[in-house]
Amino acid sequence: MWRLFWKVSFSLFFIFSLGFAQDFKGLYLMQSSKTTKSVIEIFEKNSTFYAVGFGEIQSSNKRENLRTLQNVQIYKLNKRDTKNKNIKLKDRLLYGSVFLKVDGISQEGSIYSFDRGEVYPVKLSLKGDILEISIQKLFGPTLILQKLTPQESELFLQNRLETDKLMIDVF
Repeated sequence: MWRLFWKVSFSLFFIFSLGFAQDFKGLYLMQSSKTTKSVIEIFEKNSTFYAVGFGEIQSSNKRENLRTLQNVQIYKLNKRDTKNKNIKLKDRLLYGSVFLKVDGISQEGSIYSFDRGEVYPVKLSLKGDILEISIQKLFGPTLILQKLTPQESELFLQNRLETDKLMIDVF
């Protein structure tokens, strides 16, 4: 009897969880400095979401509305991962390096900080076209990413990376 109870409970929990799983896939912009926005793609592989940065754009104003950008110039991230604690990864380019890994059901995972060479636990939540990445540590910041519409994404498509060829389990 107890076995049946636990099987039914687990099945209901699993079905209930799937119903609330969000689809984070897409292209996003994140303010990285007063005049720079990072271009990020979130993709899914085996029910896990990953994020990779593939460029930066310059904006004249922190509050500039993306919908006004025309002929966007993308700058590849030519910086190196010099703060990585893994000596083999210190020379890799930031361009094309996966920095976020999140379970599609729990919406929890980890993020790698290129600035500090540290990995932090995170929780994601999508509210309309705003993705919040909350770093789960005392006084941890929340990163805000703006999801691009299909029309806005067209500005960046020729610069996208082939996500199926990226090394996804390396921080």
